[in-house]
Amino acid sequence: MMEKAKVIIFAHLYNDYSGSPCVLREAIESLEGTGIELMLFTSQHHGFLSGLAITKRTVPYLYSDNKLLKLFFYAFSQVYLFFLLSFYLLKLRISGKHIEVVANTILSVAAVLAGKLFAHRTVSYVHELALQSNLLSSCLKQIALTCSDQRIYVSQFLQESYLDAGAEVILNGLRGDLSSKVAVVRYQQLVEAKLSNKRVLFVGTLREYKGFFAFLELAKLRSSVQFEAVINASEAEFETFLETVDLPSNINVILRPKDLSPFYQSAFVLLNLTDVRSVKETFGMTILEGFAFACPAIVPSEGGHHAFCGKHNSLVADAAVLESVLTHLDDLLQDQNKWFELSKGAFETAQTLTSIKYRKRIRRFLLDF
Repeated sequence: MMEKAKVIIFAHLYNDYSGSPCVLREAIESLEGTGIELMLFTSQHHGFLSGLAITKRTVPYLYSDNKLLKLFFYAFSQVYLFFLLSFYLLKLRISGKHIEVVANTILSVAAVLAGKLFAHRTVSYVHELALQSNLLSSCLKQIALTCSDQRIYVSQFLQESYLDAGAEVILNGLRGDLSSKVAVVRYQQLVEAKLSNKRVLFVGTLREYKGFFAFLELAKLRSSVQFEAVINASEAEFETFLETVDLPSNINVILRPKDLSPFYQSAFVLLNLTDVRSVKETFGMTILEGFAFACPAIVPSEGGHHAFCGKHNSLVADAAVLESVLTHLDDLLQDQNKWFELSKGAFETAQTLTSIKYRKRIRRFLLDF
């Protein structure tokens, strides 16, 4: 009997340059050359999911800082996605296709529900621990756990937080485009660039829990050190932010650069200042990206990043205790041997979490239906 033709449909709420669409792009690209029909349902924005050579359907989504508007826009996008995706699923089933739906993040709840009704297998790809709304977070988690056939978690920490012992854990890998840039740079070149600058790097957003306010305080307390912040924000958003804070003269801010590699390449140490009292990193992609360029890190005490962070490549300090962060920062700036040890460990760790290894694992999982 001839096997039915397979179709894999991916759904993602908001296409931007954050971690979850970046990982989804790697997953989609892992299926190139398989002959399987691929489709993507995502928003109209430009981000990591733009430019993929697969069939794309736009699901309108607007973002607002107003909580009620944000909820309305989210609800509208999910209702729209549910009916649009259901239409395509029914059409594909009638034509005799074997269909898998992959809902990227728990926010893609409509894809889970439509997949439950009309697909042959539905997968929830879980990247987040919680949302700002506890009620919404609980509802979406429960739907992911009960309505999807299988779940993929980006770290064991996240899987354990969901109490989902039978689910799959697939650690993220370094982005393919960064892997190619790392491949052409020698370790010694990286070390020389870092020691000549001793620049302290922060990569994140302006959201308070991500730690940019703490980064500003650190810069004020160490005015002789050069700090650099790569921020995922528009110029308008950053201008509004500047109305509320004083930017120290020893901080250089870059907004949404197309290429992060030059900043990792020249950074002496990476600071992840996520406030664990509010939110925890479920993986810590920027930490891994820094490691790939031999950049050791100071990381929070809790989170999924501890799957690959340890005494051989990073130091632990929470942003809530700035004195602890400063102590570690001063130690690295003054103790070159300690820095060399962590830098080498970071570089070696990144070799174990490559794009190639990730793509092999995710491809095997996605094709097994």
